[in-house]
Amino acid sequence: MRTLVLAAILALRLQGPLAAQTDPFIATIDHAKLSVIPVACGSFPDDPGGVQVKIIWGTGFFVTYWGDFVTAGHVIKEHFKWSLKGKPDSNCFPIVYLPDPAWPSLRWFQFERCITDETVDIAVCRTRDNPFGAPGLHPLRLHLVATTPPDGTGIAFTGFPLEIQIPVTSRANIASIGAFTGSQPEIMVNGASWGGLSGGPLYLVDGSVIGVMLKTGLRDAIGMAFARQTSSVLDFLRKNNIEIWQEEPQQKKGKK
Repeated sequence: MRTLVLAAILALRLQGPLAAQTDPFIATIDHAKLSVIPVACGSFPDDPGGVQVKIIWGTGFFVTYWGDFVTAGHVIKEHFKWSLKGKPDSNCFPIVYLPDPAWPSLRWFQFERCITDETVDIAVCRTRDNPFGAPGLHPLRLHLVATTPPDGTGIAFTGFPLEIQIPVTSRANIASIGAFTGSQPEIMVNGASWGGLSGGPLYLVDGSVIGVMLKTGLRDAIGMAFARQTSSVLDFLRKNNIEIWQEEPQQKKGKK
């Protein structure tokens, strides 16, 4: 009897580590971290060729192999107003950055061309230089799907909240779908978001992006977060002739 009790206790202690090792979401999150980027203001320090991150305003993630990334429309509208005219503000040098290939070293890329849609609160921008062609870097592009799974489905979202300069991930479930904070349908998740996560991907265990994080719940909705459905994002990209590769282009495959 004592042996059985000891065996049961040992099994319970091992359950946590074993579950973590077999949890498929862990590999998916690692994949997402190679696509998400902080949308930030930078300044040039005394060190020539370098850049200093002044403040992180939001999160983005790559959707093409040419440096196009999606973020929340209000991140661009509120903090990068110059981008609509293509004239950068000297007080806010616009950058996104990537690990090279591990934190805390980074490689930064200027972005300057953004298109926004206030109705769905989505923006797409392109980096001046293509990070997918940069030697030593291994960014990834996330896969967008138009369908939203049913309530209760497990999800994760990754971004750069509270000016933390490394990606932060939360896991939750889909709570409901509806027009909760405006006229456009949103995905409600039962997990808190924080400032700076706007524009980050909301994705499933297979890595498919089903939404773009927009806002955290306030007052009675504290503890909830809201995302725009990917179907609206795909419509926005198609209207602006931004092609989303569902498979890797041949020239990308040839580099492997």
